[in-house]
Amino acid sequence: MIKNLEKMLRQADAIDMQEGLLAYQRYHDVMAQMSQQYSIEIEKVIAVFVSTSPNNDYVNNLRSTISILAGIYHGVPEEQVTISTYKHCRARAWQYATGQRNFLRETKGPKVINFYHNILDPTDNRYVTIDGHMSAIWQNKNLTMKEALISKGEYNEISAAVKKLAFREMMLPNQLQAILWFTRKRVCNIKSENQFDLLLPKGDLWKTSRNIKDLKPYPCSLSSIKTLSSSTASQSQGQLALSDPTG
Repeated sequence: MIKNLEKMLRQADAIDMQEGLLAYQRYHDVMAQMSQQYSIEIEKVIAVFVSTSPNNDYVNNLRSTISILAGIYHGVPEEQVTISTYKHCRARAWQYATGQRNFLRETKGPKVINFYHNILDPTDNRYVTIDGHMSAIWQNKNLTMKEALISKGEYNEISAAVKKLAFREMMLPNQLQAILWFTRKRVCNIKSENQFDLLLPKGDLWKTSRNIKDLKPYPCSLSSIKTLSSSTASQSQGQLALSDPTG
């Protein structure tokens, strides 16, 4: 119900508003860093990021993305690259990054497609990401993410309502969605790990801004040392660490 979206929006504080207005631009900027660092199109970087998002928090999602990009950059075989989510996600993301598969041609889920477009162009008002948190707000219920499953019809209904309310509030749909998302997490006391990190930019409470030089790839298996030169790898406790290509 749109009235439930309005109810949650009224609970937004100044930080929720600030974080939500900037969130997708910050996501885009992080993806742009990766694109430049690993010499790969930003569209492919975002495809890897959204493909490795299932069952992943933000930081591990970023590290998984970097691990795949670094693996490709250094010539490590896919099966020897470690990520923090499912192997089938790694396989799909790898194929998107290497051009073996086309993300937009093959992806059907509205949430993933909208998430991709929100990050690719945060100024595009045609797309809005609807997830379990948004479903819980819509229903005005304290649901877990497993309980907040969304059908395609429900997705379209919630998406249309968010766009309508965003227009009324003179903001982009993805900005309103992000504000509501941050507000619910605060109101329900759902905090990110190490939420108050003094090393992060001032005002970035939810840590959406990231310098990717501070995010390291996961170690890959020792057997992949044969594919790397000594200048790009170091051995540590039976595993292989991928180096920064610019370092």
